[in-house]
Amino acid sequence: MRARDCKIVATMGPASDAPERLAMLIQAGVDCFRLNFSHGAREDHARRMAAIRAAEEKAGTPVGVFADLQGPKIRVGMFENGEIKLKFNDIVTIEASTEPGAHNLIRLPHPELVNALEVGDILKLDDGKLQLTVTERGRTQLKARVDFGGVLPVRLAAMTAAEVARVEVRHGNRMLALGELFDVAALGGADESSTELRLEGDLSRFDAIGQGLDGGVLRIDGAVGDRLGLAMRGGEIHVNGAAGLLAGCEMAGGLIDIAGDVGDFAAGALPGSMDGMRGGTLIVRGNAGARCGDRMRRGTVVVHGDAGDFLASRMVAGTIAVAGRVGAHCGYGMRRGTLVFAGPPPAVPPTFVATHQDIVVFWTLLRRSLAYHGGPFAALPPGAPRRLVGDLAAGGKGEWLF
Repeated sequence: MRARDCKIVATMGPASDAPERLAMLIQAGVDCFRLNFSHGAREDHARRMAAIRAAEEKAGTPVGVFADLQGPKIRVGMFENGEIKLKFNDIVTIEASTEPGAHNLIRLPHPELVNALEVGDILKLDDGKLQLTVTERGRTQLKARVDFGGVLPVRLAAMTAAEVARVEVRHGNRMLALGELFDVAALGGADESSTELRLEGDLSRFDAIGQGLDGGVLRIDGAVGDRLGLAMRGGEIHVNGAAGLLAGCEMAGGLIDIAGDVGDFAAGALPGSMDGMRGGTLIVRGNAGARCGDRMRRGTVVVHGDAGDFLASRMVAGTIAVAGRVGAHCGYGMRRGTLVFAGPPPAVPPTFVATHQDIVVFWTLLRRSLAYHGGPFAALPPGAPRRLVGDLAAGGKGEWLF
C-alpha cells in the first residue's frame, strides 16, 4: 500500500478487468480492488483475481482485494413480463420453482428457503420498501399479503376524497375500497399546508398503520392492530385507544402518543432483527406489555401506567420512564441506557449495584424533559435520585434512577 492517509478503492467490472486497464488503474493510484459478489459467476471472479495479481506483480506495487458479499439477500427468479407490480394488501403466492413468475406469483429457485418459512414470518423486498407476511403455506407454496403500511398522510395528500375512497385494501378474502370500510371526507377547516389523516372506528385488525411514516399527522380514534408506526422516521401518530404488539417497533424518529395500553415488544425489534427503537418518542398513557424497549438503541419511551416483565431487556441506549409498577426481570441483559422509576421501585437484582457519582446536572436536564409529559413526571423531585448500574452479568453499564 502507498503511504498516504486516503486510500483509493476501485470496483471491478466488465469495463475495467482488461490487463491494460488494470495496469492503468494501478499506475493512477488504486490501492484496492473491489469484487462485487452480488453479480457474476465464481469463474468470473476467479479470473479477475488472477488478473489483479498478475498486474500487481508487473507493477511491483502491492494491491489489496476485497470481496463484497451481498449479505442475507436472495434474488427472486425471472418474470414472464420482466416485472410484477404489487399493491397494498395483495395476496402473493411464493413458490419454489425455476420457472418464470407471473402476476402475484413470485418463484424462487431456492426450495430450502420456502421450506424454512412458517406462518407469521416476514419477507422484505426491494431493500425493505415492501414487506410480505406469510399467512398460509403448502408443500411448495406460501400465501402472503402486502401489509397496510403504505396508507400514509403524505401519500394521500394529493388525492381527492373520491380518489382516496377508491384505494383498495384486502379485508378477509375480498378486496374492498376504503370507501366501503370508511366514510371518506376532506378534513373541514384544515390548513392547506398541513398533511393530516384521521381514521375513526375499531381498527384492531388493521396492522402496520403508519409504517414508514416520515411526515404529517396520523390520528386514530379507536384501537389499532400490531406494528403501529413500524420503522417510522418522522411525523406524529396519535391513537385514542389501545395498540397491539410491537408498537413503535424500530421507529427512528417522530412521535407516537397512545391513550390506552400497548401489547408486548413496544419500542422493540422485529423478530430476527438486532435493533429496536432507534429514535423518536413513544408515549403510552396506559400499561405496556412485556419486553417493552427490548434491544432499544435510542429515543424516549414514557409509560404512565405499569410495564410488564423484562422491561428494557437487552437495551443498548435511550431513556425509558415508568410511572407505575414493573414486572419481573427488569433490565435483563441491559447494556446501557437509562431507566427512570417515578412510581414504586422494583426489586433490585444482584447484578445491579449502587453508585455515588454526582449526577445533579444530568438529572436536572432529564427531569425537565420528562416533566413535559405531565402526570407523575411533572412532579419528579429536584434532588439527585438513587442510582444503580448494571446489568453486570452482561457487562452492562445501564442505569436505574429511583
